[in-house]
Amino acid sequence: MDTRIMKRLRHLIPALLVTVCASAASAQTGAQWSAVVEDLGANIYASALHGSKTMSITCTAPSPQGRSPLENFENEIHKTGPFEVYIGMHEPYFDWSAGMIQTGATIFLGQNGYRLPAFELDEFSGTVVRLPMTDALIAALPTATGLVLDTGQGRAFDFGVAGLAGAVEATLTTCVTRWAELGHAVPAALGRFRAGADTPVAGNDSASGAPAAMAEYARADIFNGCSGAARVDADAILRGDIDGDGVEDAVLDWGGVVCNQGITRPFCGASMCSADVYLSSAYGRTGGPVQLLALGVDLQPLTNGLQGVSLGGSLSMCNSAGQGDGGCRFIWYWNGADLVQLK
Repeated sequence: MDTRIMKRLRHLIPALLVTVCASAASAQTGAQWSAVVEDLGANIYASALHGSKTMSITCTAPSPQGRSPLENFENEIHKTGPFEVYIGMHEPYFDWSAGMIQTGATIFLGQNGYRLPAFELDEFSGTVVRLPMTDALIAALPTATGLVLDTGQGRAFDFGVAGLAGAVEATLTTCVTRWAELGHAVPAALGRFRAGADTPVAGNDSASGAPAAMAEYARADIFNGCSGAARVDADAILRGDIDGDGVEDAVLDWGGVVCNQGITRPFCGASMCSADVYLSSAYGRTGGPVQLLALGVDLQPLTNGLQGVSLGGSLSMCNSAGQGDGGCRFIWYWNGADLVQLK
């Protein structure tokens, strides 16, 4: 197999390709969860991946590229159906001497235990447990206070929850959104993971059409703008209350987005990139985000208790504003009706 392909598949079948000593629960201490999304041409693979690469929560969906799974050996990777995930686990965690089937494993989230269905040893593609996204275990992951795998054989492994909520959210949003695009009805319990859905927020005026989470709109726009998966910097999507309605807003800095295909940095010029501001109180009225241009974006606390959008300016902008040629910042704030620049 081409070594380049092998490198791309390592995070998708970690139980097969990664060798890690699994002798004690303390071996997992300090590692974090992260989201990994990749489009290999035939399918999109989204994973919440533990730092030690010995546990993963993965979903897949058909790629808009529509390529054959044989091109990148995707026929050798686990796939999921609509609104399904699989949990991948490191085989050496378990004693297989009694047979190739495990029946006693449990995942504890905090004090609550969730018995896993029977699963078998798969030395080729990696050992996995398949579950619907609506399963109680999957639903509890974003709010879990701890995550421990009990093998049922006298050993347990503590994976912690650092980064877990965000990684699971990104994973489910990727696949739920794609399956919805393909015409599959989204289960009600998964509605909040569909980017672009018009789901009102509890406690908000439903008539306003306020979305469930502005960050979901930003992630959907990244997927659409890149025609697929992308590498997104940790600070490319900023969250905060900009318009004061108590619902989280978001700012997408396209300078922190690198597409896996097509235009590498969409919505960017030689130095300036689009900074899209997603305001919960205005998104439906404006038909999308407020689009600005910036050389770097930050959120800045204001004296009124809200947050302003701080945008870096180009040399010409700084000079025109009389702020010299050493770089400058422009603050945009919510005036109760619109996002305006602070003079």
